[in-house]
Amino acid sequence: MNLDDDVDVANNQQLCEFPTVPAQFSLDIYQPFTAYLQSKYGDEEEINLNRQEELDYVLSLGIEKAKEKLQFKMYPILFEDKKPRQDVMDKLVSIAKEFKSHPEYPIIKSMSITNIIDRVMDSKDKRTKRKYHKCIEKYVGEPKELGKTDVSGFIERIPNEFLKTSSSTSSFIEGSLDNEL
Repeated sequence: MNLDDDVDVANNQQLCEFPTVPAQFSLDIYQPFTAYLQSKYGDEEEINLNRQEELDYVLSLGIEKAKEKLQFKMYPILFEDKKPRQDVMDKLVSIAKEFKSHPEYPIIKSMSITNIIDRVMDSKDKRTKRKYHKCIEKYVGEPKELGKTDVSGFIERIPNEFLKTSSSTSSFIEGSLDNEL
């Protein structure tokens, strides 16, 4: 921003004068937006006064949604559609290590998967175990045969350095995408 930019003291925001940028919106975006403005403000004068603020708001929501989608695509493994907490990642790594040491790896019986999750989770309640099971199911391949699952897709999501050592996942969790976005 330049020093010549205006400052809106009431809202404590710095306003930039940008050249008019021609924008084209498809009708399936424009029509709902104008209907939203009409229902919120009613008369044309109020709509005209608030159109830019509302457009800025809608665009900011879209940018946040795009960031979330980018994080979803870039982060190697998600738990309940979010980056896993440190303790959760530690449990996922433990489960992955158990899978890799299983004699039938990478095709493991569904019952063995459940038993491994139960063993790693220790005394957690059924809902928590179900969440871990759901997370793993998201990344596994299609069953090769009835009652057996290929867990290699899940293993591929766990960074190799955690599968090789007993190191903590904290540096990975803390230094991931937060610094990139």
